[in-house]
Amino acid sequence: MQEWMRKHRRLIMFFILVFIGVPMVIFFGMPSGAPNRDAGQDNVIARVGNVPITESQFRRRLDAMAEQRANQQQTGRPSYRELDEDGTVQRVVEQMIDAALITMKAEERSLNVDESLLAKQMQDWDWFKDENGNFKRDAWNEWVSNVSNWDDIYDELRGEISREVFLGAVTAPAGRVRKDKIDEELLAEQTQMRVRYAQVEIALDISDEEIQAHYDENPDEYREPEVYMAEFVAIPIIPDVPELAWELIQRARDGEDFAELANEYSDQKEPEGGAMNWRREGSFVSDHLKPFFALEVGEISEPVLGPTGYHIYLVEEERFNEVANEWEVRGRQIVLNTELDPEILEERKRLAHEIAAKMQATDDPAAVAEEYGLEILQTDYYNRWKMEIENITATRDMYRFRGRSLDEDYPPWEPIEAILHIFLANIIDTQPGDLPPLEEVRDDVIENITNERKRTEEYQEELAERIEAIEGQVVSLDAITELDPKLSVEIAETEEMFSRRDSLFQQEIYVQTRDIFAALKDKEEGEIGGPVPGLLGGYWFFELAEREAPTPEELAELDEEREELKERLVRTAQFEILADYAKDLRERMMASISYTQDAEAFDRILGRGLEWEGETDAETTALDDALAGEGEPAVDDETADDEDGAASDDADDAPDADNETAAEAAALSDESVVVDETDETALVEDDEATEIVGENDGVVADETEAASDVADETIEETDIADDADAPDAEE
Repeated sequence: MQEWMRKHRRLIMFFILVFIGVPMVIFFGMPSGAPNRDAGQDNVIARVGNVPITESQFRRRLDAMAEQRANQQQTGRPSYRELDEDGTVQRVVEQMIDAALITMKAEERSLNVDESLLAKQMQDWDWFKDENGNFKRDAWNEWVSNVSNWDDIYDELRGEISREVFLGAVTAPAGRVRKDKIDEELLAEQTQMRVRYAQVEIALDISDEEIQAHYDENPDEYREPEVYMAEFVAIPIIPDVPELAWELIQRARDGEDFAELANEYSDQKEPEGGAMNWRREGSFVSDHLKPFFALEVGEISEPVLGPTGYHIYLVEEERFNEVANEWEVRGRQIVLNTELDPEILEERKRLAHEIAAKMQATDDPAAVAEEYGLEILQTDYYNRWKMEIENITATRDMYRFRGRSLDEDYPPWEPIEAILHIFLANIIDTQPGDLPPLEEVRDDVIENITNERKRTEEYQEELAERIEAIEGQVVSLDAITELDPKLSVEIAETEEMFSRRDSLFQQEIYVQTRDIFAALKDKEEGEIGGPVPGLLGGYWFFELAEREAPTPEELAELDEEREELKERLVRTAQFEILADYAKDLRERMMASISYTQDAEAFDRILGRGLEWEGETDAETTALDDALAGEGEPAVDDETADDEDGAASDDADDAPDADNETAAEAAALSDESVVVDETDETALVEDDEATEIVGENDGVVADETEAASDVADETIEETDIADDADAPDAEE
């Protein structure tokens, strides 16, 4: 399983991004929280009509996209320049323009939000609640006493609530999901099937000459990774063996019951008596277990350092497992947790930095090591994949040493704090990896040639033509090659039943199960469905082997599943409506709305440098400067988030708001309410717009009714098709 996931990591990340991440990001937005802005980072760098786009907003969007990219691809975080070069910056600008247009439409509604509602809205944020959801007066009062300029804060929050209500009205039709649609989807999701399948591609003939040529022309593709040799010193941070360990060993060797000693003294209480099940040594046994397998039956070990302290082992029995063809050992252990005294640990850390500074300042590190009674050791050649490094005896230390010493940013002799030692290392030699002979990597060469050819336009066109020629004629998977001998067919069968919501990637079936169900929807057992395009190219045909559908009585009992399905259908419909609405806004409004951007600011933020010298105007009114890419306009990925409010001058004073709603994701409003624990009166101070609320006053506002009235009114004015005309929701 782990090997499969490693091999197909890019496919997995592609699936997560396309079918999960993109809809969620575009509709629900990326959390931004309260920005930490420094001076000069709140410049207005573009305007859509009268709506400003600030530098802080732009940077937050880019940072969020960079973090998302790093998480998806398991790589380092891309720079702004890299995001600019791959088109991400272009998409972010488009999304922010869409968000600005939605802000303008929301402002046209002129929604009047009462100030008391805004104050109570703020009080309902998680920042001002304890772990039980109770309002924290002290936290609220402290924040209120440190915030100024309430007018700006109120304007911000008022705009966020107005925008949230407006978007709720736009997407309101998504909430009307027909019962028959839910019943149909629920039946489809609860149905299971088992299939035979055929992956169909063009049979490729790869000659020995082509294999040799590819190997010769691409040696670095098959060469082993570079290897490194390091010199190092090691400062131990190993806790001393507790006196109790030696005492227990002696008592056990003198005949006291080991299990009773374990029950009384071991820090690991389960299983009772320190029992260890039958164990086989295997190839990847932990360092601290190796002495256990070296004991004779009845023998008690010396103290053995483990992950949390010291272990004492007793071997009680051994046997030969004929099924596994290995010896097994069973025994008991006493675990005494211990750690190095914190003061000693800090002293050794200080010592390590002292030695490092001297070694970095001299040409004779051996003399420095000798001064401190240390020995400079050498490793053998190693890289990031080598599992053993000479003179690094503990596996746990090896991982830390290997990773940090090979880090590009690691300075020579800088301390590396591992588990049992603090290392100071210096890379002294680097060698290119060995190039294996062709026969050792022949299969890899063939696979690479095959993949390269499959990606060509000629291959794709020919395959599509051949599949089209046999479509409708396939009555048996085994007969596909009879219809076209140039096709390569791999036939197999799923072992277990699967539903439409399951994934078959683990079985290397790179097709969405939804597409399989669609292809076999009207088929009887033994009939063929397809062709279905694969996610990694090629085409698939499926034969229905078995189908199992729930009865109406069983479906009637699935209340929880029905509610979950309804929520998914609503979310999908909301996303579709919002995407269509944003596209429509762009097409209708951009012809009459001015767009300007500060080209110099964009160049500075993105590090474009001299390559953009041709743009000399501080601002440009050409929309194409921001929308140079092709394709449909992008939907805003933060339309429900703070767009121009979160970057206000008072955002630095605001606590991180709850991201559950768009209003809560915004920076804070402009009237404050200071809660007094004794006074039960309410007092409004005009100068600071500060309301003091008594112990028994309500602190959580119910804005549903007001928002609902506005939403109902807006729905009547919004040209959104009724759910009967809405496109079918996809999962």
